[in-house]
Amino acid sequence: MQKILPPRLKQGDTIGVFTLSDPIVEPVATYVRSGIEHLEELGFKVRSGKTLSGRHYYTTGTPQERWQDLRSLIEDPEVTMIMTAMGGQSAHEILPLVDFDLIRKNPKIYMGYSDPTVLLNPITNYTGLVTFYGFHASSFDYNWEWFSEEYDLEHFRRIVMGEEQPPITVRPYLERQSWRAGEVEGVLAGGCLGDLVKIVGTPYEPNWEGRLLLLEQIGCSPKQIAVYLEQLKQAGVFDKVNGLVLGKFYNCRDDEDPDNNRPLEDIFVEKTADLPILKTEDFGHFSHIAPLPIGCPAYINTTDKNLQIIEQCVS
Repeated sequence: MQKILPPRLKQGDTIGVFTLSDPIVEPVATYVRSGIEHLEELGFKVRSGKTLSGRHYYTTGTPQERWQDLRSLIEDPEVTMIMTAMGGQSAHEILPLVDFDLIRKNPKIYMGYSDPTVLLNPITNYTGLVTFYGFHASSFDYNWEWFSEEYDLEHFRRIVMGEEQPPITVRPYLERQSWRAGEVEGVLAGGCLGDLVKIVGTPYEPNWEGRLLLLEQIGCSPKQIAVYLEQLKQAGVFDKVNGLVLGKFYNCRDDEDPDNNRPLEDIFVEKTADLPILKTEDFGHFSHIAPLPIGCPAYINTTDKNLQIIEQCVS
């Protein structure tokens, strides 16, 4: 499918903020309000969706209500970028309702991380539109220790606002590791491991051929990581992708039985055949973030520990 580039974000543009899953209650509501204030201070206008104040039991609205909120942002000609407010667990409930043709006809920047994995990848897969595994609106909270001008905002401007032409070298926040040697190119896909497996075997599963697989995770034991990776292995994902780019695996340990804390490197090496693996701390939960364009070609060299976006990702 032909790649579609969303228009780059410019100061003065409108960012639509909505949420796909959990209701936004305190203290998260405070983080979201602070993030929106920060975005406005940076020179953007913000349109808040109805889902920011909605509640339907354990979600912010029925699947129909959540889709209609997203649809209103898609159809708003003033909205350049659509950003999730936070994550959750139930975003995949809206997928049968999503009008991918409407998204294709109204190209915008879509960004989020964690649960939005299940929306970003199908959008790219069905429409060709480049999406971004990056920030929530709450990530811009003034008091959020994992957001800095020197790393996060710099990469936001370089990548999403198009202030740098490709190839764009993604600067490491912390020293990277080579978990298996290799040098390879591929189109970026993936996101949060525990969310990605929700769409494997469904009509919304990404096309894995020639992809560089992005993976990160929060709060899973090594055993659960191995379970998820075995599922991807048996689904043939690792037979199709070109390599792996790993982000932060926050709090991924077994505190009840330390004897179960097998090193994650060992698990990934065991489950992924001979694929090159670059381990970073450059995206994910409780991490500084460089927004990465799903659907855009990238390059890794695990010896040099280099990660580059090699084609244009915004127009």
